Amino acid sequence: MEFDVWPAVLFAAPPIREPRVPLWVMEWTAAVLLHVWLFCVGACVGSFLNVVVYRLPRGRSLAHPGSCCPSCGHAIRLWDNIPILSWLLLRGRCRDCRAPISPRYFWVELFVATLFLAVAFWERTHFIGVWPGVPLRPLPSGAYDLWPYWSRYAVHVVLLATLVGGALILGDSFRTPSRLFWPAIGLALLLPVIWPEIRSIAAWRYGKMPDWQAGLIDGLAGLAAGVIGGLAGSLWRWFRTGEWPPFAPVSWAASLCVVLGWQRGLLWSVPALALYLVAAGLLWTVQSFLADLAPATDSPTDRPPTTDLPTTDPPPPP
Repeated sequence: MEFDVWPAVLFAAPPIREPRVPLWVMEWTAAVLLHVWLFCVGACVGSFLNVVVYRLPRGRSLAHPGSCCPSCGHAIRLWDNIPILSWLLLRGRCRDCRAPISPRYFWVELFVATLFLAVAFWERTHFIGVWPGVPLRPLPSGAYDLWPYWSRYAVHVVLLATLVGGALILGDSFRTPSRLFWPAIGLALLLPVIWPEIRSIAAWRYGKMPDWQAGLIDGLAGLAAGVIGGLAGSLWRWFRTGEWPPFAPVSWAASLCVVLGWQRGLLWSVPALALYLVAAGLLWTVQSFLADLAPATDSPTDRPPTTDLPTTDPPPPP
């Protein structure tokens, strides 16, 4: 072979060959792995939510001490703290003392993980307006793998996980701390400043305005609508009964309106609040029923102070 032919041989492009695995198989595999990952992330969020629901209304640290057995106080090992799987493998009992652990761990983790999957399917296929004449901000084409889509997804799942946590706290007969809703409010105020299309409905028809200003105005308009609506409802309840609502209505309404926009927030606030309170009431009823069926052993106050969740469900309020 002549010397001047070597560069063409060395740097020639390899021949194009058909992949051994069909393209549609690779796409389906990637989609399945993505949704399995979302399910696992949701289960981890549900596991953390169990800690938040117990510790936050009691004024305890969310980071210290670590989770432990409610009965013997033994620290839970890392491999025994895997969401969903650990409770099933241990059959709902402590590895050390074999005392029963509340099944609410399992159900909250499973519910939040399923919620993460449901939101992913819903975001992909549904874009609901408010009323005629209110245009929607479309995401860029092919946005399934872009930052705006996943940022919108993150804001929505954080809001839903927060609402689940608030309903659980209310169902345990505690007042919901306002700071429970602050992460959802902060995230919904920050991300639309970078990507305004996260909030699919603008606060009003803008002229020529930078995107970050439109996103900021949308968030502040939703925050104002939520605070005003929450205060109005709370004052109405206070004048009628002399009591402030126990579910942090101002923060609750502010988180809803900031995430969804003031139009959706005000439109859906009444049915969302009804569903929220009904869920908390059903949870309290079920826990009270299970507490009546449980054998009378020690009271929750006799258990170690490092308990994350009681072994039996909390008693009804006095």
